Amino acid sequence: MIRGGRILMHASLTASMIILGPPIKGAQSVIYDLTFATVLWGIVAARSRAGRARPVARNLVSLKRSGRRR
Repeated sequence: MIRGGRILMHASLTASMIILGPPIKGAQSVIYDLTFATVLWGIVAARSRAGRARPVARNLVSLKRSGRRR
């Protein structure tokens, strides 16, 4: 199941980049693809950091409320 989901995700990303991407070739295409990938990974990193920060804060608040120590 996971493998099929990954294939669909990559197929839709590739298709959308071909359909919606700028009509460029050669070195410009490589630069565009690298920039696009960098932006996507930046979004992933930001969401990952935000996702990690919240549970830690929630755990500390819940520990204080319950009176338990780490």
